[in-house]
Amino acid sequence: AEKRPITALILATPMVATPVDLREGNRLVVWLLGNIHAGECAGKEAILSLCRDIAVRDTHGLLEHFVIVAVPNYNVDGNEQQGLHHRPGQLGPEEGTGLRENIQGMDLNRDFVKLDTPEARALVQALSAWNPHIFIDTHTTNGSRHRYALTYDIAHNPAAPSAPREWLRQTLLPQVTKKLTQKKIETFFYGNFNSDKTRWTTFGHEPRYSSEYMGLRGRLAILSEAYSYLPYRDRIAAHREFITETLNVAASHHAAVSTLLKQATATRSQKQSIRAKNGPYPGKVTILGYRDKEKGEQEDGLAPQDYRLSHYANFETTLEVQRPFAYLMGSEHGRVAQRLLWHGVELHQLTEKQDVTLDQSLVTKINKAKSTFQGHRTTSLEVTRESSTQTIPAGTYVIYTGQPLAQLITYLLEPRSDDGFTTWNFFDHAMQTGKAHPVSRISRAIDLSDRLVETIRPSAKLTLDQIYGPRGRISFGGSFPLSLRWLPKTDDYRLRSGNRNYRVDAESGARTLLPEPDYAVAQKKLETLLGVPAKAAAKLAKGGQLAPTEKATLYRHKNDLLLYDHGSQELRRLTDDKQVKQLVTFSSDASYVAFVRKYNLVIVPTSGGPEVPVTTDGAEHLLHGYLDWVYQEELYGRGNYRGFWWSPGSKSIAFLQLDERPVAKSPIPDHLAIRAKSQTTYYPKAGDALPKVSLAIYQLGAAAPRPVDLSGYEHDILISHVNWSPDGQQLYFQVQNRQQTWLDLCTVGSDQTKPRRLLRDTTEAWVQSPGAPHYLDDGSFLWLSEATGYRHIQHITANRRRRRALTAGKWEVQKILGVDEHLGFVYFLGNRESGAESHAYRVPLRNGPVTRLTRQAGNHSVRFNDSFSHYIDYVSGIHRPVSVSLHRADGTWLRTLAPNLVDHLEYYHVRQPEFVEFAARDGHPLSAILIKPPDFDPGKQYPVLCHVYGGPQAPVVRNRWQGSTYLWHQYLAQQGYVIWISDNRAATHKGVRGAWSMHLEMGKTELQDLEDGINWLGKNAWVDRRRVGIWGWSYGGYLVSYALTHSKLFKAGIAGAPVTDWRNYDAIYTERYMGLPKDNPEGYKKASPVHAASRLHGKLLLIHGALDDNVHLSNTLQFSNALQTAGKQFELMIYPNNRHGITRPGQSQLSC
Repeated sequence: AEKRPITALILATPMVATPVDLREGNRLVVWLLGNIHAGECAGKEAILSLCRDIAVRDTHGLLEHFVIVAVPNYNVDGNEQQGLHHRPGQLGPEEGTGLRENIQGMDLNRDFVKLDTPEARALVQALSAWNPHIFIDTHTTNGSRHRYALTYDIAHNPAAPSAPREWLRQTLLPQVTKKLTQKKIETFFYGNFNSDKTRWTTFGHEPRYSSEYMGLRGRLAILSEAYSYLPYRDRIAAHREFITETLNVAASHHAAVSTLLKQATATRSQKQSIRAKNGPYPGKVTILGYRDKEKGEQEDGLAPQDYRLSHYANFETTLEVQRPFAYLMGSEHGRVAQRLLWHGVELHQLTEKQDVTLDQSLVTKINKAKSTFQGHRTTSLEVTRESSTQTIPAGTYVIYTGQPLAQLITYLLEPRSDDGFTTWNFFDHAMQTGKAHPVSRISRAIDLSDRLVETIRPSAKLTLDQIYGPRGRISFGGSFPLSLRWLPKTDDYRLRSGNRNYRVDAESGARTLLPEPDYAVAQKKLETLLGVPAKAAAKLAKGGQLAPTEKATLYRHKNDLLLYDHGSQELRRLTDDKQVKQLVTFSSDASYVAFVRKYNLVIVPTSGGPEVPVTTDGAEHLLHGYLDWVYQEELYGRGNYRGFWWSPGSKSIAFLQLDERPVAKSPIPDHLAIRAKSQTTYYPKAGDALPKVSLAIYQLGAAAPRPVDLSGYEHDILISHVNWSPDGQQLYFQVQNRQQTWLDLCTVGSDQTKPRRLLRDTTEAWVQSPGAPHYLDDGSFLWLSEATGYRHIQHITANRRRRRALTAGKWEVQKILGVDEHLGFVYFLGNRESGAESHAYRVPLRNGPVTRLTRQAGNHSVRFNDSFSHYIDYVSGIHRPVSVSLHRADGTWLRTLAPNLVDHLEYYHVRQPEFVEFAARDGHPLSAILIKPPDFDPGKQYPVLCHVYGGPQAPVVRNRWQGSTYLWHQYLAQQGYVIWISDNRAATHKGVRGAWSMHLEMGKTELQDLEDGINWLGKNAWVDRRRVGIWGWSYGGYLVSYALTHSKLFKAGIAGAPVTDWRNYDAIYTERYMGLPKDNPEGYKKASPVHAASRLHGKLLLIHGALDDNVHLSNTLQFSNALQTAGKQFELMIYPNNRHGITRPGQSQLSC
């Protein structure tokens, strides 16, 4: 995953460089594999030691019989992350070990079927090429305590040829054991005790494991497990001696081994096991163990004891099938076909359609594992069989079973196999109960017209089910960890892996297990205090809210709050009133919790004690600490209703008060109810009265909160941002007039009421809050300003008398990431090179050039640690899902944290998008994304579908993964459409100056830029200008409606949830761009599609959610009325019970 080479050593006399060189002669190939789990590194050292000793000799007896291919360090990425605590309890090495998993967090010894990892893909291709006769995989076991220096095992799967397995069990391994005993190295078959020590049980039979996989390939496959509790040097010696004696014994049977493996490949039963269970061998075996530990005893001092018990390693078939002549699989399953090629399976494709009698598996039940294993929820099926004659299309994959890997092929492809492609979800999207499994069988030999497949051509077509689900949805975007976060004041980050939390050193990658709270005690106390069943208490115990100090957990039960102290193991009730509590938030030191109840702000100490009602007069029309719809939507972030802020140190809390009495109420009726019901919200439309906002500070222990004096401002103001200074002594807040043509940054002491204005920002059009200032130790701060028409960093001196620009130019700073005052750097996200991308940069605090830190193309989201020594980088591209990596502050790459190597899209017949640049009619540079049909022919003409959003500084032309929207456009391209995704100048991230063009006249410039893009595209002969469509949602829906009433370029349009008259939309958003309706009546009229309904050109589909609380349904109904009045035909789809998006199952997609 990190592109490190996996090194293989070839030892041979005479030397061979490739498998082709082995065609002559009778030498056997031996494959030695080490470090598949990089914490189990003794095998790596043993293999290197053996190779060294062979290599330094002029001749070596083993090379008379063998060509040895040694891969000592298979898990190269895991090996690079060395730590002292990666193998708890293991004796050495003193310097620590690597990690068990690879960089994807995958166990490489569980990946020999699904091939999710680049390591496994490379290895199985090499194994297919070399086809080794003997395969030895070295491990270290930390399982049951016993007295063996090393345990070994063979392949157990009943589907594997029995003769090689039995020869290993009956001949080779007993001889090796005898030789090692003579060297005082005790060995036996691998296993672990059960609880009462009546069984010695081996691992599983599934080919996901290396030795089981190689056994299924008909090879001599051996597992070597050194004992974790032996000194490291002894473990290395045990591995080396075991490998050496194994090869010595095999050399003495050289001719027999060669004959045995040839016969095993040539003679196969037509019946094959595809499921098995473990059972005992006849009789008993003696296992060298230790006496059971008594309570309080240490493991190391226990006396030896032998146990006579059953050896469970005799796997028996529980389901077998008759191997068919061939398997068939549709051409859309290229992802499976590619893995078959990697496995070394010969693959064909039909060259013409053909009538074939098929045996098909009808799926009667699909069983999914409850938990995730190796990134998958494994699948098992119940099926019935039926035969029928069908016409099979050209391109269908044919996998004949008359080839050397017949057992492996059957195991991989049979639908009911316990470790095949069905198990690992490769066919989940294509399976339905009552339908045939995607893999079918041809039982009898027939002649087929086919060709040999050497490379897989992407041919799959996207479906709406695959994109949106709910049935058959594919995770094209893969997965990546959202839980990564820096630990305070360290260079360590927290990683959750395998349901455990680790502290990881940024430089070395060394992991240390973090202590977990003992929730068993919390569960018991919750069970007792609340009187709930144990199962409910257990669920509640693990589902609490961890305090910022991580020393306590907050629980909610029946609307009340309880706090569990991890140190004292005390459970305390914080409230006992059964009333709803919203926005429950810890103070910074977790000594208090604040929440809103019945519109009032309340504080309760976490140590116990009475509540502190900060306010008592809250009502539906008077909100304390709770934001109304318009404040959360337009100022503080969609979904964020919290209007209070704890100070650092937890001594004060600031909060907004919103008086809604002047605000008009908007009903949102539920038309499905027999008796009319309505949800009513305060929703100030353009020109309407705004909520009266005030700001107050409550100091803990005070009698009442103190209102901040805002008498210096007119009534209609907005408070668009609030934050505390780092020391908690000053409260900063931003005040704006309702049209947002200016912004004041103000401050007030935590014990004061009279604020002080620090600065006022103005522009030629509007000002938006840039977020909190970034404070410096000398009292100065950094501020993002758009005064020049481009958002850049300004350094404001402590006396506020001087502004100094740290960045400048025709590009934008998107976010200040932080400041390293010690080294004198400011870190930020920006788009200096491309408005379609976001990158991390740094600039000297005092003066100097801007340096770009992130190199990979795409959109980056960066998180620095407290000391600004390292950052975690999340990056994606338009055709590349999110991956995560770790870097030093100067941009130096350290390691990949989540490569997210999802490969679904690679097998779909799609074209990579093109980013294009063109000029508007006035020369202004514009950009777009062009997606052509996969079989694009410039000699043909194609219809064009244009996607638009177009809202101010909300671009859709972004080089980032856009999930289902992107896949939807690729789906349409597969249907033969050219997809054109364009931004008007107002919508880009290339500077707010471009957005000012639409100030007071929405729609006009946006449409002109849109037309200019279509005209530029239309110069290509392959564009059918008679068939240009357009679609968009929300602001995009508005632009579609505007375009079809103000332009004749478009044949059809889909307008989703459109604003059709800006007087219908909320005041804060609309007045920012359009001013007040009374001041700009003509601008509002010209911007409204309703007033231009009579000029509708082209076919229009209007879509709206009936309960849309953002863009109200009245927009679509007013437009519909105007269209009907003007005699214009259009289509309308209303979705009951949906809001601003159509998300309810059964309504988001229609079956046709």
